[in-house]
Amino acid sequence: MSLADDESVSRIIIDNGATLDLTTKTLMLSSDGTPLVKNGNLITANGTISYRGTSAQALTSNVSYGNLTINNPSGVTVSSDFSVTGILSVANGDLHLNGYTITLSGIASSLVETSGNTVSGASGAITTTRNNSQPSSLNIAGLGAVININRKSRFNYCHKKTQCSEYKCGRAKLEEAFHYNSA
Repeated sequence: MSLADDESVSRIIIDNGATLDLTTKTLMLSSDGTPLVKNGNLITANGTISYRGTSAQALTSNVSYGNLTINNPSGVTVSSDFSVTGILSVANGDLHLNGYTITLSGIASSLVETSGNTVSGASGAITTTRNNSQPSSLNIAGLGAVININRKSRFNYCHKKTQCSEYKCGRAKLEEAFHYNSA
C-alpha cells in the first residue's frame, strides 16, 4: 500500500508480507508506547515518520527512516540502532538515545534540534560520515562540531558546548574529533 496523502493515525502494524510505501508523504503516529510495529516492509525513501504523541513513545526496531520528526513533549526513546537518510528533526520533546546509535547515513542527512528539544542520553551515539576536502567552518550534519582545516595539515574543531581544540591530522585523531557526546 502507498500513502496517497499525509496520514495521521494512532498506531500502525505492518504485517509480515505487507508493504507500506511512504514515498514523499508523512505518517504521523500518536499512540503511546510503540505506535509503529514493522513485521513487513516499510519504504520511507523521502517520506517522513512523525512521532506526535502526548505520552512517552518508543521507536520501533528494524526501520531505516527517510526523515524522522520527534514532536512529543513527553519524549521518544530509541529501542535499537537505526539510520536516517534525510532529516532527523527534534521539534518538541527529547529523543533519548538509551544506549543505541543513530546513523545519519545520507549525503545530506542532518540533525535539527529546536531550542530546549534535544537528543539526550548517558550512553549512545550519533554517527555520520562525510567526504570534505577543505572544510571551512563546516558544521558536519548539524551535530555542532565545526571543522576547519588549514595548510599545515592540522584542523580545529569546535563543539557548541566547548572551546576550540587543535589536533594533528590522522585517522585516530579525526575519529576522536568527530566523537559527539551531548552530555
